[in-house]
Amino acid sequence: MLTDTALWQAINAYEIDAADAALPFSRRLARDNDWSHSFALAAIADYKRFIYLICTSGTVLTPSEEIDAVWHLHLLYTRDYWDRFCGQTLGRKIHHGPTKGGAVEADTYLTCYRRTLSLYEEVFGPPPPALWPDAATRFSPPPRKSVDRSTHIILPKRQVFLCLTAGLPLLLAGCKLEGMHLPFKLDGGLVFYIFLLVCIVIFAVTSAKKQEKGKRNNNDSSGCGGSGCSTSNSSDHHSGHDSGHELWRRRLWMQQFGLRKWLRWRRRLNGRRLRHKRLERLQIAPHKRLGRTFQRQGR
Repeated sequence: MLTDTALWQAINAYEIDAADAALPFSRRLARDNDWSHSFALAAIADYKRFIYLICTSGTVLTPSEEIDAVWHLHLLYTRDYWDRFCGQTLGRKIHHGPTKGGAVEADTYLTCYRRTLSLYEEVFGPPPPALWPDAATRFSPPPRKSVDRSTHIILPKRQVFLCLTAGLPLLLAGCKLEGMHLPFKLDGGLVFYIFLLVCIVIFAVTSAKKQEKGKRNNNDSSGCGGSGCSTSNSSDHHSGHDSGHELWRRRLWMQQFGLRKWLRWRRRLNGRRLRHKRLERLQIAPHKRLGRTFQRQGR
């Protein structure tokens, strides 16, 4: 049951998609998370419900992964989020801060998520399972998105397709049924195709490793992961979330600091060189003048 009808009407009337955008918020949300547009719109609607619960519950709440994805993307639209949504629509700030991590924090977020599901059901009815899974599913290891690169090789689809295309002639050449004999016969042509397939597989693996190495070297930002948690005990609302953006800012600051330090050192070195040259001129100039005087007298 709604306790603040005016606030809910303001949140529900808030339009998150810009009318003049070629790629509006909902389309980008669907693209970035591999969702359908209808599912993205449903996630945005429940994101508004979650924000309403934060503002009216007065307790700590935790979103689902899907709602958290909407929140993350909304935070990227800084002017829209802080000025139009928090400032004009909500009349308060909703922060999404980092979690401390550890088993204690995990248990806290599990309790907060269960509380969120209970409050959602009290206010809006039963939460949809596609957007609000049960607590065990919410905090279980994700079935996708995370891959251990030390034990798995990630191959691009293009290289895999080339390997399959090259392996098709191998199957056609080897499938020769002669009575009860084995279907594969290692003749000269089959050996050639086996060699070609091995070369293509090696090329695909090395290309994939080079691409992954290049992405790691060129990527300046680190991803975010973890469980969100929000509170509405004060005017500022916080959410717990493991984030790598602070580490990225620190690295960038260190790079800039090192560059500034090198420039200061270079200016000092150039200044010392100029001073040495001036001293040399002052010391050498009288001798040069004296030598010129002697030469003139000798002439």
